[in-house]
Amino acid sequence: MIRIIFIICLFCIIFNCTLFSPLSEAAYEVTGTATLVDITFKNSDGKISVHKNKKPPWIYIFQAKPRFVAFFSVQSKVKTGSITARLYKEGEVLKSVSADSAFAFVAIRDTL
Repeated sequence: MIRIIFIICLFCIIFNCTLFSPLSEAAYEVTGTATLVDITFKNSDGKISVHKNKKPPWIYIFQAKPRFVAFFSVQSKVKTGSITARLYKEGEVLKSVSADSAFAFVAIRDTL
């Protein structure tokens, strides 16, 4: 998945996509050894979306307007396993948080 984000960003750098749009590419990513998680996130329309009973890895790639306030949280549904949540902007990690406990919970909020 990281390679896909990298290729898209490289394409934009080569063809100077920023001249055509003020949008930036962003992504929420969930990885880890937890076998089942619930994910809540602010989507590209600014609305809250909930994806229940997902198995990592999971990624949501979207185009964000300037000053978009990104938010997502991940709740493990199992007693064992780790979860890591990452927020990307233009292929670079802005924030990354991890937890390794029963029913672990992580959240990220940042302005893009």
